[in-house]
Amino acid sequence: MKKTILSLALVSSALFASAQTTPGLSTSAAFDDFAVTDNYGVQTEDTKWDDATSAPVTGEKAFKGIMWGGDAAVLTTNTRAGDGKGVFGTTQAQGAYEPFVALFGTYADASSKKAYYTIDLSNDANLSFSVKNAGASKVRVSVQVQDKNDVSLVYMAGATQADFYNWNLGFVQGETSALAADATGNFTYDLKTAIVGTQPGNVVVTDGSVVFDYSAVKMVLITVVADDNTGDTGDEATSWKPLALTDYPVEITNFKIGDVSTITGVENNFLAANNNEVVSVYDMMGKFVATGKLNTLGLESGKLYVVKSGNKSRKIVMN
Repeated sequence: MKKTILSLALVSSALFASAQTTPGLSTSAAFDDFAVTDNYGVQTEDTKWDDATSAPVTGEKAFKGIMWGGDAAVLTTNTRAGDGKGVFGTTQAQGAYEPFVALFGTYADASSKKAYYTIDLSNDANLSFSVKNAGASKVRVSVQVQDKNDVSLVYMAGATQADFYNWNLGFVQGETSALAADATGNFTYDLKTAIVGTQPGNVVVTDGSVVFDYSAVKMVLITVVADDNTGDTGDEATSWKPLALTDYPVEITNFKIGDVSTITGVENNFLAANNNEVVSVYDMMGKFVATGKLNTLGLESGKLYVVKSGNKSRKIVMN
């Protein structure tokens, strides 16, 4: 049984955004340290798109940032406690491969149609994050990345279609792609080495006839399936069916895609405007660092911090 390459017309039904002032986003990168309770997003001048009504929302503005969501039938838990991790629960029917997603926001375009904010990974297409299996059973975690034209990167270079576990960009833990209960593994992948796929048809394309647009990447898809293949009815490349999962929890930390050193504009403006304000400073895992005025704390140059003052929060790169 082959994995479905999802067209994702409805994935944003469970997304949320707020006036969180730290974007976690540049034109060529996205970063989420889960150090605050809201998705990272800033309001734009574009019109908001409403998935529930499939229409623009007159008088409301869209948000752009890094936002997590998915169909409510799949993503049953989407929690940020501001402690450096995002907790996601996924529900899957037996044999299903439905993802949840990280995307960069949606809006209504000039034709009043749904459009996606994108990032340019032409120069740096590295993707990395960590996943903890917070449940009691082994799971497999896999990844797709999709461009503005719904072309997906789905396949690891060097794999063949008989390699079932490599149908998506495989999450590898040790010598297998299974993630044991309470284990944590790291996903690191240069997307420039991946192979594209098309939808519909679940076709893996290796002849160059379909091109992935690295200059306009709109989302990352993460799929969690049961590792137990009791439902296998034959050759695993064509009929392996993972068991059902019910609100299965995984924890994601340190999500990075692209050149995150480019995420500096808003943060540097914040530094210039707030050097004399007393703030609380945290590292990227949410651990307290110091309290005081930014220009007196001696924070490490080039390092990412979360700075909080009153009801404001910024992710900054120290100069």
